[in-house]
Amino acid sequence: MAHSMGNFALAMGVENWFSHGRPATALFDEAFLAAGDERWDSFELPMAARLSRLADLASRVSVYYSVRDIALYLSFVVNLIARLGHEGPTDKADPGRYPAAHYRIADCAEVGDYDLFNPPDASHQYYRRSHKVRADIAAAMANAPGLPGGLIKL
Repeated sequence: MAHSMGNFALAMGVENWFSHGRPATALFDEAFLAAGDERWDSFELPMAARLSRLADLASRVSVYYSVRDIALYLSFVVNLIARLGHEGPTDKADPGRYPAAHYRIADCAEVGDYDLFNPPDASHQYYRRSHKVRADIAAAMANAPGLPGGLIKL
């Protein structure tokens, strides 16, 4: 699981893996990217840059994002590019790019089972503060039957 700037670190690890000629191999059963402070086009970049080849290292990739994440809104203002954890990945609704068998892209903006503003960074911590999001992550980790893939709303 990578949270916030941990997504940035994961992207550098994936890019480094392939830039050193290492082969595609299943390193992870599932990669969880929660509230990712990473470029929203990271999966689309050429030449094995950033997260573009994460799917070659993980059997499944789950991305959790929320436009109500205030920290990532501020990151957008500083970096001048949309953030993965704020907007979700570019072309997130394209099942050709993000097949449901391999990707889960969860819009968490409507999750309301926690106090969004207390403490001040709560909107950036929904992946651990919301019972609904935690339950979804646990179900994904357990490979629960019938768990939807593709673009979903929590």
